[in-house]
Amino acid sequence: MWRKLLLAGVLALLLPSAKVSATHVMGSDIVYRCLGGGQYEVLVRVYRDCNGISISQSDLEATCGANRVTVSNQTLV
Repeated sequence: MWRKLLLAGVLALLLPSAKVSATHVMGSDIVYRCLGGGQYEVLVRVYRDCNGISISQSDLEATCGANRVTVSNQTLV
């Protein structure tokens, strides 16, 4: 067991390292409310760094069994 740890440590020191960073989504919230009659109100908030890459303009798709709903972007703040 200790030999594997030693080998992993030596390899980590010998392998070159590179700076890694991300400029994507920092977090998100999904909240829903049942309106009754099988209808729901869904709110999706996406948090990002404004200095990073722009947010995707892709539509949001939700599926449940054979049912599929596609919602286009309503508001980007």
